[in-house]
Amino acid sequence: MIPVVRKKQMQALDAYMMEQMHIPSRVLMENAAFGITSVIWERFGKTKVLVLCGMGNNGGDGFAAARQL
Repeated sequence: MIPVVRKKQMQALDAYMMEQMHIPSRVLMENAAFGITSVIWERFGKTKVLVLCGMGNNGGDGFAAARQL
């Protein structure tokens, strides 16, 4: 089972990582994108992918994943 966190929990985790662990938000975003690309490659192999990104941090994660793909 994959654990799922709620929006407020993720915001708190992000804040902790940036403020207490001194990890820049861009590094967190690249790590999230790498997780996305890893799952896509594992499940589908190297194939064409359409990535649609909205505004906000999740959109940034998607944009970074699209760049990595």
